[in-house]
Amino acid sequence: LEDIGILAALIGGALALAQTSIKRMFAYGGISHIGLILVGVSLGNSTALAGGLFYLVNDAVMQAALFMIAGAALHYHGARTLDDLKGVANRSPWLTGALVVVAISMVGLPPTGGFFGKWNIVLGALEAQHYLAVFAVLASTLLTLGYFLRLFACWFHQPATIEMEQLDVGASLRVSLGAATVAMIVLGLFSDSVVRVLLESLAS
Repeated sequence: LEDIGILAALIGGALALAQTSIKRMFAYGGISHIGLILVGVSLGNSTALAGGLFYLVNDAVMQAALFMIAGAALHYHGARTLDDLKGVANRSPWLTGALVVVAISMVGLPPTGGFFGKWNIVLGALEAQHYLAVFAVLASTLLTLGYFLRLFACWFHQPATIEMEQLDVGASLRVSLGAATVAMIVLGLFSDSVVRVLLESLAS
């Protein structure tokens, strides 16, 4: 299971980096993150297992938010590929803010839940002396950073010759995305408590 997780984390991330389709990029990225979860739950110690389970919870929130963003980009801006995203940052500030938080969590930066899930998986891998698993987490993180940088390069690109009206998302989607982004931050801020509960549950 660990080997499958490592392969999924690396291959999924590499394929995501190579995509021009937004949904395919996110789908392959999702496979990469599922690979990290598999690595965590298969390492054989409570630290990695708690990290894997914590990352599973956080990843569910991240993926839901990510595909809401992809759906909104298609619905409001007709964006199917990265090139279609040019100018969206100025037209949809709310959508942009949500995407930035999701990207921070998926790359695994504090104080989001993505950081603390990966951190515990890495600690568990070091504890088990599974250094290939550590490499997989770090490499998949760099791949995730890579495809989000590609995405942002288009998202924040402002066409010089086209006047674009502001067209932000509707109220219901704002609430949904707002709840998801807050959840990612709350999971990070209270990660110690969540991990403690997970470890106690595993011990019992």
